[in-house]
Amino acid sequence: MNKYKSLFFHIVGVGLIAAIAGYFTRFGVNGWYQTAVPSSITPPNIWFRYVWTILYLLMAIAAWRISLCPKSEEIKKSKTLFWTQLFLHIPWCFTFFYLGWLGMGFAVIIVMDFMAFQTIKNFAKSDKYAAYMLYPYLLWICYATLLNLSYIINNGLVVQIS
Repeated sequence: MNKYKSLFFHIVGVGLIAAIAGYFTRFGVNGWYQTAVPSSITPPNIWFRYVWTILYLLMAIAAWRISLCPKSEEIKKSKTLFWTQLFLHIPWCFTFFYLGWLGMGFAVIIVMDFMAFQTIKNFAKSDKYAAYMLYPYLLWICYATLLNLSYIINNGLVVQIS
């Protein structure tokens, strides 16, 4: 596969996961999230759309760069870590936003944090620039972890969905 087709594949793959996660997110944002007690560190909702767009694009490019590296067990592990941690966005959005199970969402996002860190460590062994592209994502999901925890503190482990 030529490198531009590969880039397209990575953008579409990341975009597909983002779209599925976004589907579940919309239910919560348009439902229980509006009436929940927010955290004092919660940014305006409009920020999320722009931040996630940038982060997903950086993630797709980082994964693409790794896919251009010579095949090895380390690269295979990097790809597996990347797609696994990215896929975790779906169960996090499903549990946190769609179901309003804030405690379960917190458990999932903790695993996401760990997996993202491991992905960066692995990427750095093969392509330091690909690893650098994932640092904003790691910082953002750590911030999201803090937000998730603050929503638990303010609203409980599970919110009532009307």
